[in-house]
Amino acid sequence: MISHNSKRLKLRGSVVQETSLLDATLTAISDAVVRVDERGAIEYLNNSASEMCGIEIDDAQGLPFEVAFKLVGQKDRPLELLKGFEGHQSLPAKLVTSRLVARDVQVSTERQYCPRGKPRGLLVVLRDVTDLKVSQIALAESEALFREALDHAPIGLLVIDGNKLISFANRVAGKITGLPVADLVGKPFADIGILNGLGAERIRACSQSEAEDEIGLTYEVSTPKGEGEEIRLRICIRHVRDGRGAVQHSIMRMEDVTAEYQHSEALHKANELAQVTISSASEGIVCTDENGLITLCNPVAMRLIGREKNDVLGRRFGDLFRLLSNREGDDTANWVDRVIARGQSVRFHSMLELVVAGDKKQPVNMSIAPMQSADGRPIGSVALLQDASDIIALTKKLRSQAYTDEMTGCHNRRSFEERLREKVNERERRNSKDFLLFLDLDHFKAINDLCGHRVGDNVLRDVSKMLRKNVRESDLVARIGGDEFGIILYDTDKVRARGVAERLVSEVSAFRLSHNERVFRIGVSIGMVEIQDQLDIETAMTQADTACYSAKNSGRGRVCDFEEVAEDVSETQESRSWYHRLLEAVEEKRIILFLQQIVSKGGRCVGYEALMRLREKGGIYSPCDFLENARRGGIIPVLDRVMFEHVIQVLRDEEKSALFGEGQYISVNLSASSIADPAFRNWLEDVLDQNIDLVERIWFELTESERMRWTPQEKAFLESLRARGARLFLDDFGTGYNSFEVLKIMNVDGLKLDHSVIKDVITSPVDQALVGAALGICRHLGLEIVAEGVETSATASFLASLGVHKFQGYYFHYPEEVSTVEAGYPYSGSVEKSVDVPAVG
Repeated sequence: MISHNSKRLKLRGSVVQETSLLDATLTAISDAVVRVDERGAIEYLNNSASEMCGIEIDDAQGLPFEVAFKLVGQKDRPLELLKGFEGHQSLPAKLVTSRLVARDVQVSTERQYCPRGKPRGLLVVLRDVTDLKVSQIALAESEALFREALDHAPIGLLVIDGNKLISFANRVAGKITGLPVADLVGKPFADIGILNGLGAERIRACSQSEAEDEIGLTYEVSTPKGEGEEIRLRICIRHVRDGRGAVQHSIMRMEDVTAEYQHSEALHKANELAQVTISSASEGIVCTDENGLITLCNPVAMRLIGREKNDVLGRRFGDLFRLLSNREGDDTANWVDRVIARGQSVRFHSMLELVVAGDKKQPVNMSIAPMQSADGRPIGSVALLQDASDIIALTKKLRSQAYTDEMTGCHNRRSFEERLREKVNERERRNSKDFLLFLDLDHFKAINDLCGHRVGDNVLRDVSKMLRKNVRESDLVARIGGDEFGIILYDTDKVRARGVAERLVSEVSAFRLSHNERVFRIGVSIGMVEIQDQLDIETAMTQADTACYSAKNSGRGRVCDFEEVAEDVSETQESRSWYHRLLEAVEEKRIILFLQQIVSKGGRCVGYEALMRLREKGGIYSPCDFLENARRGGIIPVLDRVMFEHVIQVLRDEEKSALFGEGQYISVNLSASSIADPAFRNWLEDVLDQNIDLVERIWFELTESERMRWTPQEKAFLESLRARGARLFLDDFGTGYNSFEVLKIMNVDGLKLDHSVIKDVITSPVDQALVGAALGICRHLGLEIVAEGVETSATASFLASLGVHKFQGYYFHYPEEVSTVEAGYPYSGSVEKSVDVPAVG
């Protein structure tokens, strides 16, 4: 009995001990543990369950489980744990506590049985998973954001698993590969066309080395993409390894660098082009840094500097050479530093001399420009050096041509006037005396007329050699026009100057020319004047010309000093001022047009001659007052141009249309000086082409025929006038040496008998013979003939009896200003009235 009780007591103690241990364990765990009987009443709950439901342990015992723990399952329906349940189950639910706070819980239940197998209730374990679920949601959201970020990354990303399958691809990767992202994921990496052969071997090689796991393997490659298109990719591969070092994933970053590659290639080409351009440039190019140290020097610059490349780079600009201004002699070497400091370009307009090793001087043109960074900081300079040796040589050649008379090799008029101007300007600073000689050959015109201009040119060459031979090398000899020469005698006195002039007269007078079994002589008349302080160049030339004119009037072949004839030539000086007066008249439009009728034998007006007049305050002047001075001044082409413009204007004037009936014309003078002027020839041809409908009404009278050179260009020009429809008349026929000679040289349409032949034709057998010869030539060649200067009815009748059919002169019509001329029959007054009319033109 005692033994049996003892065992029972021992067993009960063990149960109490295990129960105490169980209670302590249940009390310590964080999960809520509740034991419910078969009726659903709470038999036991631990501290965690009491805290979860918000009911004290003693108050909760005996309460229905659904009262203490309000559980809500799916679709917010109350969770019934006790109905139809056997075994074990685990369900998610929401627990609404006494504080009306919903908590997420995981509910696990297990059916409890007695030792005899009879059900005795449920064991319910509730685990609060609210914080876990919040963490899971946050993790899911974070993962979604991370994937979104990867998907929108500016570079392509591929994640490749250990089986070489693509487990992730973003949008850019799809764009680069040309496949939708959905088609990329799960696809073998080796099957991606654009990457085939580009990445697999790299991944395999990279996976064998752990050294590249942190920084990855980066490379660039070009690969075709579409027809005729190529893409440039920059690829970086990194591996993620497990604890054993095996590769779990490979991350490939792909970046389309086509634009960057093309830009780099373009930059490379630009740099290459710049290098080739700089190396092949014809100018020397020297670049410096911001400190003025040379960083680049092309071959031309090295040749100009006279040094090798290694001797140039890294040295200062001014250490290698100096630049001296040819004009001022200033040292300009420090201009490189100035350009860099100021940030402004400089170009030297004057020629510079490059002083290099050995003090060798090289002429150059130079400009320097600054180089600046994008933010405007100075980073250096560029100097361009152009070898000016050829330019200087060409300039000297052109200057020589511009200042040398092509025929004789002497100085020309331009050079002569510039030297004379310099001498006039220097007079105030010098004590020495200088003299000007003006030379005009005597009887030279006869050689030109009888022997031809080629022979005349040779004579001028011989005379120029003779002149230079008889003066010092320091003196200046110039041909200033036609058969006129000028000489400046420097640093001499009047006696020596006159001695030189007399010697020249003697030497030229001794000259003989043999041609066609005939011997010709020439002479020279010389005017001399001292170049004084008060003289300007125009006055000096005028005085020397005046003295020469006096020498000719005194018998030719002599020297005349202006001081000796100054009082006697005041009128001559006045006439030489016509040069400036005429130019002013042209500018002020005071060269006006007069017309004089040309009439037929029956008295009908058949045309007009255009006559030049000068309007001034003192009255109206005819060409006999100024034409010779205009010829000496070289402005005959200017006057001819003004007259021709007047003629065109009259022919275009509708109010004057009544003057020109059928077949009527205007005859206008065309001088030898104008024909010899290429600019005038071109101008006249252009004007005729612009007024081609008027050309048939224009007749040209060739004046100064004895002065014509009859070059091929001049003859071609005259023929072009006839080809356009104009007619050519040889004016002043019967005067000079070559009236008949010209007919052999040039085709003309008619002759105008000069007034000097007409005035005494009734009484002079010589004049009658000349008129008869002219008429015979005209009949034989089919030319027209006009007698000008007819002043009496007797003269007109006599000429008509000889066969002349056209007349011009005061007997028929006084010259009138074009504005007053009216259509009608010409004046036909008596002989007596005509004789009394003064000769004014």
